[in-house]
Amino acid sequence: GLIMLAGLLVMLFTREDFVPPSLEDQEPIPPHLSLRGLGMALPILVLIAAMAGVRQFDMALLPLLVQDIHGGVAGAARWTGILFAVASMGGLLAGPLLGYLADRSSPDRIARICSVGAALTMIPQGLAHAFVTLVPARFGMMFFAGGLDPVFQIWLAKVTPPDRRGVVFGWSSTARSLGWFAAPLISGVLAATIGLRSIYFINAALFLLLLPLINAVVRKMAARPPGPV
Repeated sequence: GLIMLAGLLVMLFTREDFVPPSLEDQEPIPPHLSLRGLGMALPILVLIAAMAGVRQFDMALLPLLVQDIHGGVAGAARWTGILFAVASMGGLLAGPLLGYLADRSSPDRIARICSVGAALTMIPQGLAHAFVTLVPARFGMMFFAGGLDPVFQIWLAKVTPPDRRGVVFGWSSTARSLGWFAAPLISGVLAATIGLRSIYFINAALFLLLLPLINAVVRKMAARPPGPV
């Protein structure tokens, strides 16, 4: 119902001043479904897929951690709801606040701070034996993790020509879905093999492993010619 309401609001009240380019003004475009035609956007899409997977890595297992801390199934659903609500507040605040800071300062610096912050706030979750530890740590992790997406969107917009943004941002959704698909499969196997709480320490390491990917993308963007490529 909420998705339908959002769609109706956009359909009825959104107005765009869009003028399709004439055929003479359009440049030859590589095949839209070819990864080779994405240029500089491709490494950013890889980074988006990795970020999405890392953010989702422990999500499917979080109710099991809540049940372990709570000591049983009865009442665990309430704490799970509280935890997800508080974590969502962290993501809600991260978007406008860290997005604003990324516009006013160096986006790559914000991305590095967010990766380190998310990694550090994952560790208390793996050590938590009370909700007084788990809830604020989860809030912090979602806050820092939520700051990565605006930075990657800034980079993607910078390197994408206007006449290709639709397909490139479509690939961005595909990259996120790939991360969301792979993360629960891998974390589930690891949790069954080496234990539930180990997932949180692995996830902290994965957030830190985003740093070399971020650095690689920053170097590529610094070396590219000016303008979208």
